[in-house]
Amino acid sequence: MHRPVAECLHHWRTVHGPLASDLPGLRRYVQYHPVAPRPGTWCVFSAHDFDDRAALEAAFGVSAPPTPALAAANADEAAFLDPDAETGGIVAQRRLQRLGPVDPTG
Repeated sequence: MHRPVAECLHHWRTVHGPLASDLPGLRRYVQYHPVAPRPGTWCVFSAHDFDDRAALEAAFGVSAPPTPALAAANADEAAFLDPDAETGGIVAQRRLQRLGPVDPTG
């Protein structure tokens, strides 16, 4: 399915985002939109933050039956994303920046 990038981004922000935000146990949901997509291609991703892996697995139907919120989000994804181009995974966040002024001398 190929739709204009602007149309997909609008749908992702205004329709899919609220659906994804309803996942049980979700602490934070962030969408990353392309700043300057190349013609014919675009890449987006989102981050879902949970208190722990057990909460994530429950929300995504890994360790429990899928919730209505997950079913709604999955059905919506099928309506506007290309399943052959989609990928995902579980990752851990690692902070690599210092939490204070950077000493220019190293």
